[in-house]
Amino acid sequence: GQLSATLLDRSYSREQEREPDRLGIDYLVRGGYDPQGAVQLQEIFYRQIEGGAAPSKLAGIFRTHPFSKERMQDNRDYIRNRHPQAGGSSGREPYQLATAGLRERQGAYALYDQARQLEGKGETRQAIAAYLQAAAAAPEEYLILTGLGMAYLRAEEPAAARPHLARAVQVNGQFYLSRMGLGYVLLQQKETARAVVELEKSMQLYPTVQGGYLLAEGYDQSGQRQKAVELYRAVATADPDGKLGQAAAARLKALGG
Repeated sequence: GQLSATLLDRSYSREQEREPDRLGIDYLVRGGYDPQGAVQLQEIFYRQIEGGAAPSKLAGIFRTHPFSKERMQDNRDYIRNRHPQAGGSSGREPYQLATAGLRERQGAYALYDQARQLEGKGETRQAIAAYLQAAAAAPEEYLILTGLGMAYLRAEEPAAARPHLARAVQVNGQFYLSRMGLGYVLLQQKETARAVVELEKSMQLYPTVQGGYLLAEGYDQSGQRQKAVELYRAVATADPDGKLGQAAAARLKALGG
């Protein structure tokens, strides 16, 4: 707790303060919003501070990035120099329009959160039921599809998991967990070549001990011994006391590696 407080209360250099503000302005422009909104928001804060707003009211907002008049002027200058022609939307109505889809899916994600909580309690069947409701409400959300597929895997139902994980990958191929789950299913169903493709992609996106062990199994089953040995060794080194690390060490020994 003391370390966390120290980190939160640490001071930042002026250049470090500029970076998040500038990135935020750049993202506003890329998203089609008027970057002047960033300065207008800071002007509101400035008026509150000048008007004697209670410190507690603004303390949380500026705990890690303290506000200053100089910071506000830096942002004005950055917009003028970097985005002189930028316009875009501003105000409540365009924002409401842009975020309408998120609000439509809010109920689905409430069910998704409920499903995750049920999984945390070990209530897998109830979690699957909640995931199914969430997926019915928002059938193209890759996080929900992945959650449902992984829940089926925990219930040892890979055939039921496969279509949801495959659809998750189709919707968004840049999430490591759906790739890893699909790779596991394909390994179980003896489609080794396809499994290796999915697991390699999963490891490129986000390397994990689980993904590494599964990919080593894929290499092992497809006769790519040297790749299997290297990856089993890496898993055994990364997780020496864990179940996967010990399994990798045993397989490594069996392969003479």
